[in-house]
Amino acid sequence: MPLRKTGMALRISRAADRTSLRIAGDIDEFSYDELVAALAGFAGGRDDIHIDMAGVESCDLAGLRALVLLAADSRQDGAGGRRVILHGLPAHLKSVLEILGWDTTAGLSIE
Repeated sequence: MPLRKTGMALRISRAADRTSLRIAGDIDEFSYDELVAALAGFAGGRDDIHIDMAGVESCDLAGLRALVLLAADSRQDGAGGRRVILHGLPAHLKSVLEILGWDTTAGLSIE
C-alpha cells in the first residue's frame, strides 16, 4: 500500500522585502527535497540567512537537520560569520532542537 501524504502542504516563499524566507506547512519526507533546494537557492551569496518558521505545523528530524546543516556548512565553506537565524520557531520544534543539542550549533540562532 503506497504512503499517502496528509497534513498541510509545504509552502516556501520570500518575504516581501526579499531578505528572508518564509516556510509554512509540514516538513516531512514528501517535502524534504523541496526544502533543501529552496534553502540552497536562497542561501547563495547571503551574509545571514533569515528564515521565518512561524507557519510550520510540523517538521521531522530530517527537516530540522537540513536547517542545522545549513548553519554548520556556512561556517565551513568560508562564509565564516554567516548565520542561519530562525524566527518564529514553534515551541515544540525548539524543544526538539534543545533535546538533541542542535540549538547550540555554531552559526545557528533562534529568535
